[in-house]
Amino acid sequence: MTFINHYEILEIEADADLSVIKSAFNKLAMKYHPDRNPGDAVAEAMMKSLNQALRILSDSKLRKEHDETLLKNKPNTPPKSSQTTHANENAEAMQAKDLHEAILAFTKAINLNPKDTNAYLNRAAAYKALSDRDIAMAQKTATVKKRKTKGAKEESIDLGKGIKLQIVLILAGKFQMGSDPTDEDHNEDETKYEATISRPFYLGKYQTTQAQWEVVMGYNPSKIKGPDLPVTNVSWDDCQRFINNLNTDSEEVFRLPTEAEWEFACRAGTKTAFSFGDKITSVDANCDYKIRKPVAVGSYEPNAFGLYDMHGNVSEWCNDWYGIYPKVRAVDPQGPANGKDRVIRGGSFCVKASSVRSALRNSGAPDLQSHDLGFRIAQTIAP
Repeated sequence: MTFINHYEILEIEADADLSVIKSAFNKLAMKYHPDRNPGDAVAEAMMKSLNQALRILSDSKLRKEHDETLLKNKPNTPPKSSQTTHANENAEAMQAKDLHEAILAFTKAINLNPKDTNAYLNRAAAYKALSDRDIAMAQKTATVKKRKTKGAKEESIDLGKGIKLQIVLILAGKFQMGSDPTDEDHNEDETKYEATISRPFYLGKYQTTQAQWEVVMGYNPSKIKGPDLPVTNVSWDDCQRFINNLNTDSEEVFRLPTEAEWEFACRAGTKTAFSFGDKITSVDANCDYKIRKPVAVGSYEPNAFGLYDMHGNVSEWCNDWYGIYPKVRAVDPQGPANGKDRVIRGGSFCVKASSVRSALRNSGAPDLQSHDLGFRIAQTIAP
């Protein structure tokens, strides 16, 4: 029986990791998929070989057997490549470039023929391959950068069915809210002023998850589902119903954070554009169209207060009506008494990097629901 080298079929090195294997498969599958070549026996045979390669190289046991056979058949070709990490990074960059080019090509095909179903399917496959690659890269590099937290007090609240709500104590303090007019990305509604948070409060360590929402509300409204993903497609009004249910079953006073509390907690004592500096990368947060969907809460490093995903992943509702900032210093500001829109903070996976700044403000009607909009819970501490 002829030995088949599945690394050669996928055109990759013998030390490729799973993300590289899947990216290579998707790249070649878009070239040979029978749907794009109706009745093409060569394409069908190639797709069969590609699927077999993916199955074997993705299974640790089958892959080990394949590597042993490879070494036996080609003794001068070790199953582990001697290529450097730098070379592998270059290969991954090339694959990303290929996927971007494929997306552009399929988009052009759709523009020429809006009824080309295969072009839509292939473009979606390319987007997914790129997304899977970015998630793998983010998870691989996120552990490199560890930030120090101030070890604030935490509480864990049992919501039932083994689901916990973790909240972090945020101590009182003063800070400069908004941004300076000279800042590169400053917006007119970010008027800088001194805000004082006079009383400590608790804030969700993570964005509220789908598991937490479901155990309290009995359903899951999110379009992209996963128990550890942030709950999305919830309006400000929906959040109030969640909070009412939470307060019914508890003696604690849960609520949404005020806008000032949110920014104070986000900044965590910093004065820079982000809580970790003036620049942001895909290692710091899920934003800037890198992954294009929510990821599990806590996938990135926390800020100095021990809070996760204050920048990106999904945007977060605040309690305030949206309005103009005070022109002088203020204590416990809470926005106007009424209005049209409620405040939204934090930015999401589908906005540019400058839109997840600590000072960036957004707003929406109380009944607005979106696939990139969620919230985190706050708790009032009794006097």
